[in-house]
Amino acid sequence: MTIKLKKLTILVFMLFFGISKLQAQRIDSLYNVYTKSSNQIQKDKFAKTILHNVTSNRNIYDSIKIENVIELAQAYKNDTILANATFFSALNACLVGDFPKAIALMYKSSKYFENIKDTFNQSFCIKEIGVYYRNLKNYKEAINNYNRAIALLKLYKDEDNWYMKIIYYQGLSRIYLEMQQPDSAYPILQDANLLAKKYNDTIIKYIGLDDLELRFNNLYSNYYAQKKDTTLAEVYYKKCFAANIDSVDEFTDSHFDACLRYSQMKVATKEYTTAIKYGTAAYDEARKKNNKLFIANSSEQLYKIFMATQQKDSSLKYLQIYYTYTDSIKRASAENDVISSSILLHIDQLEQIARDQEVKLKHQHNIQYAAIAVGILTLLLLFFIFSNSIIVNARTIELIGTIALLLVFEFINLFIHPYLGHWLHESPILMLLALVCIAVIIVPLHHKLEHYIKEKLIAKNNKIRLANAKKTIKELEHQ
Repeated sequence: MTIKLKKLTILVFMLFFGISKLQAQRIDSLYNVYTKSSNQIQKDKFAKTILHNVTSNRNIYDSIKIENVIELAQAYKNDTILANATFFSALNACLVGDFPKAIALMYKSSKYFENIKDTFNQSFCIKEIGVYYRNLKNYKEAINNYNRAIALLKLYKDEDNWYMKIIYYQGLSRIYLEMQQPDSAYPILQDANLLAKKYNDTIIKYIGLDDLELRFNNLYSNYYAQKKDTTLAEVYYKKCFAANIDSVDEFTDSHFDACLRYSQMKVATKEYTTAIKYGTAAYDEARKKNNKLFIANSSEQLYKIFMATQQKDSSLKYLQIYYTYTDSIKRASAENDVISSSILLHIDQLEQIARDQEVKLKHQHNIQYAAIAVGILTLLLLFFIFSNSIIVNARTIELIGTIALLLVFEFINLFIHPYLGHWLHESPILMLLALVCIAVIIVPLHHKLEHYIKEKLIAKNNKIRLANAKKTIKELEHQ
């Protein structure tokens, strides 16, 4: 990379960082105004602006107070922001090794993505849960979540999901390899390899082979090492070490993993010089990535090698580093535990409030439906009583009957509409067709009943009134 290009890269990074920082400050200021405002219209306006800014910049979650964003998103029913906020909270928990909290937060995120029908991101969240379970050595749950993620990805109707399938298959095969089950890992690894070969030209053109090849080589080296085929294992290890790690994704740990396992393999054969070389390579990469867990693991490996070779000064050095970073991980995990617990508790409280409000609203609706039903039944009862009496005339019966029919049929439409929306997933076309079908049944029925009211009941009422009039006339004549 030339000096000019380096300067340009630094400038772009500083500009982007500065913009993100300014945007975060603006969001914090807007949130303060939002909380102090007493005008609901103004509050809605500020909330909308805050949520829009957060939606348009996913990299801002590290710079703002996530609890505030979650509270706003919950209040305004923005599941997209809730999904992203919990997702980034889970990643933060993962970075400090707090995998139980990361699982809980990522599970929340997957539920929010499910609510907004984002199958792709839902599957990615579940895959991440599988990764966290793998780190906790809970391989059964790791496999279950990877299989769920793969099944969801197959539902995602997009031609580009093949690349994610490769990543998922690689992750699943790695779990089996960590379980020392190479025969279970191999078919899955081969499926991933076949997909990669099928889309080889697309990968070269748009993605690049370095990252993908490094992960494949690492997995194959592990597979052949477990199958005791040291010749092929050495071949794939050498391919891993030849990779340009500066050109691969910063989160890819395949090169580090290969160095560490190769060092362990050489310790087993007492090739300590080679073991130290690759143990040190793993340690240097861990320091470069500033990954505390990797530093702890690689320093522990070097400590064991130097102890085996009676190099006490070096062994003591790496033992101190191991304890330093192990303590640092514990402290960071404890600090994150407080933050993550606060976020989870906050989300649970907001969700409980939302559920309580939903139950209360449903209860109110049920009372209103019951009141409407009682009102309609009372009106119908009065209608039939009046139609058999002389108190009201024919026009009044016709009016009451028409109103009663309209109320009955509109009540039926009102009652079934939410269920139709749920069954038909709020599809406008399907809803229209369903309502047309209901109308085909209801409209003729309405006309028949209306005809019955006008012809039968009115005629009957007229007969009753006429009979009563004749009776009155007879009584008057008799008198």
